[in-house]
Amino acid sequence: SRVIDLSKRYIAHVTTPKNIKGLEFDHLLALHLDEYDLNNTTHRNAIYVMMTRPRKKLSLIANFENLNKKFTELVEKFADIQKQ
Repeated sequence: SRVIDLSKRYIAHVTTPKNIKGLEFDHLLALHLDEYDLNNTTHRNAIYVMMTRPRKKLSLIANFENLNKKFTELVEKFADIQKQ
């Protein structure tokens, strides 16, 4: 498979938290947060990486009914959540 240089500016990147470690983006769209287990260290680290990469805007997408209650409380404390 081909390796993409994520430091170059493209319209959009689709990648994993592991591949964005150490990089920054103007906008980051984090998908399927309800699939991460906060009791799993690897999952907690991935969430940390996703939430600390954007310079301007972070969009979190999840089924909030399935999201870990503590994670939901944390996000609600620091962000305006629009549940749809």
